[in-house]
Amino acid sequence: MRRDVFVKLGGIAPDQVNDEDTDFCCRLVAAGHRAWFEPAAGCVVYRAYETGPDVAPQLTLVFDPVVASQCYARTFVRNEAAFRKNPAARWFLLFRALRASARNQVDEVARDLLAGLPLGVFKLRGYLYWQTKRLGKRLGYR
Repeated sequence: MRRDVFVKLGGIAPDQVNDEDTDFCCRLVAAGHRAWFEPAAGCVVYRAYETGPDVAPQLTLVFDPVVASQCYARTFVRNEAAFRKNPAARWFLLFRALRASARNQVDEVARDLLAGLPLGVFKLRGYLYWQTKRLGKRLGYR
């Protein structure tokens, strides 16, 4: 990536200790650039996590469930306006944040996120998805 593009887009947000790559890529795409996924990361920040055929490599790993959930929610809040004309991408950002909150059992993050959405099908769909994931977590599903 060209340095001037990285700087113009604000670089990696310092408050995003998790999901920083998605946040930046959303800004990159919203500015008209293309992003791609490189499965073999050029830099690994944290290595003490399990890897295997079902686990993707990642640059960071946050152990505080509240912080992790807040980062996913922040990615949605910061970038959803840029994807309002792309419902699939907007939904992808919302469901990731709601899924993280349900898996981490951090209900207040999901409640705040949903409370900030206008009434409508998108908000209802988000609420139902979040409740389904919460129930699955209680029943022992992933």
